[in-house]
Amino acid sequence: MQITVNIPDAVYQDLQNFNDDVERSIIQAVELYAERKKMIKNDPLYKWMQTPVAAKNNESDGSENHDKYIYGLDT
Repeated sequence: MQITVNIPDAVYQDLQNFNDDVERSIIQAVELYAERKKMIKNDPLYKWMQTPVAAKNNESDGSENHDKYIYGLDT
């Protein structure tokens, strides 16, 4: 797929000053970003952080059962 991206002149100049191929640098940056997003998405702690806080109506607290929420362990 081919797309067009506008980047600030200063960023473009920085890449040129490093004698980097601008297109390749942008592709590498996007690849690293996508890889990081995949890692975060599969991280148990990240999933736990996205879990809503339990209401205070006799539901357990995350601090009491954090191993269960993060790692799926029953304590």
